[in-house]
Amino acid sequence: MIAQLPRIFAVMSVFFGTLMIFILPPIQAPDENSHFIRSVMVAYGKLEQHEESGQIGQHVPISLSNYVDAHGYLKFNPDRKYPYASWYRDSHQKAEFTPTEFLHYSTQDASPLLYLPQALGIRVAQFFAEVIPLRPFDFSWAAAQYGARLGNLVMFTVVGVISLAYVSRYRLVAFASLTLPMVMQQSASSSYDATTLAVAVGFFALLTGLLERQRAPRKVEIALLIICAFLLGHAKAAYAPLLLSAVLFYKIVERRELVYLLGGMFAASLVGFLITTLVLGVPDNPVAASYYAAQIDWLKEHWWDVPRLIAYSTWHNQALLTISYFANFGWLDTNWALPMVILPAGCLMIAVLADGSLGKGLFGAWGTSVVVAGLILSITAFTLAMYIYWTSSIVPDGQGIGAPVVQGVQGRYFLPLTVFGLAVFAALPDFIAKRIDRMRNDAALALVTLSTTNLTLMLFAILVRYWVPSSS
Repeated sequence: MIAQLPRIFAVMSVFFGTLMIFILPPIQAPDENSHFIRSVMVAYGKLEQHEESGQIGQHVPISLSNYVDAHGYLKFNPDRKYPYASWYRDSHQKAEFTPTEFLHYSTQDASPLLYLPQALGIRVAQFFAEVIPLRPFDFSWAAAQYGARLGNLVMFTVVGVISLAYVSRYRLVAFASLTLPMVMQQSASSSYDATTLAVAVGFFALLTGLLERQRAPRKVEIALLIICAFLLGHAKAAYAPLLLSAVLFYKIVERRELVYLLGGMFAASLVGFLITTLVLGVPDNPVAASYYAAQIDWLKEHWWDVPRLIAYSTWHNQALLTISYFANFGWLDTNWALPMVILPAGCLMIAVLADGSLGKGLFGAWGTSVVVAGLILSITAFTLAMYIYWTSSIVPDGQGIGAPVVQGVQGRYFLPLTVFGLAVFAALPDFIAKRIDRMRNDAALALVTLSTTNLTLMLFAILVRYWVPSSS
């Protein structure tokens, strides 16, 4: 069963991901309103931005903006449904690229690299809609959205299969992470989170796979490590401390080569970060910028309060963090049954215990400390980023400056940290007897069964939320 996990994941990803693409109504994945617009703009090479009336933005097709706005009524109200008539209208309403209107949206400064799978999917969808004469129908924004989602799903499936095939020591941990309902939902959306998650899993597989093989990385593997480092800094710089894990290569690489490798990785991450901030960064509106600056000044003056801020915010937001980590499927805005939280958590625990049953982990005590340090730094960096940007701006009239708790936080933003956290825990239970040889095969079967149950429940919840008419 363990040897078949790459193939099993491919089947699960294609099956559940494809259903997710078409069952989830338009613009209902987390922040998909802005992600979809960015995907379209990247697909057609519209990257230029300029200032109008004190704001930075782009000229976006009015029909695209209207398409996104037209589905806002579904948000935050479980009683509102997406009837078949709406789906039919969306699917047959031609996408018009002119006229355009000036629009400021939240992801307009996000890197085009993070939208390449979506952009390719959109162009393929247009090709099938307009070029192939077997089924002539107008290219619609709905078709573009399905294409963007499909592009992400194909990319994520390929990376997941390769990662699972490459890694063996933590194959169950990787499989559990890839099949979390929230992860699978993001992989079938037009969000750039699919790319971020794929990079995290790929880097994890490279790291542990090389340590398993006890050999120095080859040229292709070095190139992939550099690419992962670049994308970590480019996509979400707060995740970059995870690169500390590469210090563990001291076991398999000579000191001189290790210095070159680590230097190249951190340089690539820095270049990715600088491109994001200096080349692609877009100034926000002056009011928000003043809030950010004030929040940073407050942190400088109260730096000793940062540990309390993070600890209290984690405790205060524990319910929101937990629910949104396992079951944040966009704007369903519904009360989740307890199994929707317990089952994914159970899958992660099974993976940890099963991989831990192999005895001493690859990392060892010192290596585990390095990975833990990277996790702590990443969590701290991400929490502070949310405190600076979200808490200072979402609370009206600047009341979020110096607030006692981080607000607006969602657990899904910590998903890329999952595989590394699970690897640490899987390395710790050395007390588990090695004689339990069958445990991993039994655990793999249980993991596949429970993951399938999780994803089935997720699809059922989406069907009920959006497609089943209300009793009233």
